[in-house]
Amino acid sequence: MCRIYFRNVEDRWAALARLANEMNLSDAFAEGWLFHFFSDVCWEEDILQAFIAGKNPGEWFPPYREQIGLASNWLYHNVDWAHEVWEKIINAPLAVANIDHSPAIEKMDLFRSGVLKKHQENNTAMSEAFPLELLTQYAKETAARYRNWRKQ
Repeated sequence: MCRIYFRNVEDRWAALARLANEMNLSDAFAEGWLFHFFSDVCWEEDILQAFIAGKNPGEWFPPYREQIGLASNWLYHNVDWAHEVWEKIINAPLAVANIDHSPAIEKMDLFRSGVLKKHQENNTAMSEAFPLELLTQYAKETAARYRNWRKQ
């Protein structure tokens, strides 16, 4: 998983730029894959680091995963576009995911099906650590940041 998200390289931004140059970004799936990586790097540098700062070293991961789960589940059940997006994710043809840094198609299919099942089965309260306002601001800022990054 670290290799997939470039967590094992010193300069993740350079790795993302190299990946962007290797991909056919006229393909919406490939562009979405790149944006996914990009948004994860942004999240980990900003939101995750702020979350970790309030925790004891080595004790942040379980509460982080709990809060991410709450936010994800709540969004699935409470935003009007979530079901449409998940329908597209579940039905996306993974055969086009011929990207060097992607896991096997079978693993991607199991992962996306498992995440959807968790969302469907868990209608939770919203995360206190990651409220809707924070997620909305992050999404808007990251989308703008991505558009600027892609122009470079």
